[in-house]
Amino acid sequence: MANEIEHIKSIKKKYEKSWLSLDSVVGIGIGLTRANTPGILISVCKDDALIHAAIPPQVEGIPVEIQYTGPIKAC
Repeated sequence: MANEIEHIKSIKKKYEKSWLSLDSVVGIGIGLTRANTPGILISVCKDDALIHAAIPPQVEGIPVEIQYTGPIKAC
């Protein structure tokens, strides 16, 4: 499992700068998807078709899940 997480971290690092440049993306993390498998979780403040077109459901064999969280603000 540790090797799998390290692999996911390296994939996330390759794509996160590009994904964070998208207007609606407010965060990117690693966690369990709805299918209960490890993957990359993309938090968005606006869930629209453009985000789903720009971010694939899988990159390099790793599941990518878009989750609507709304705006994220520091407390």
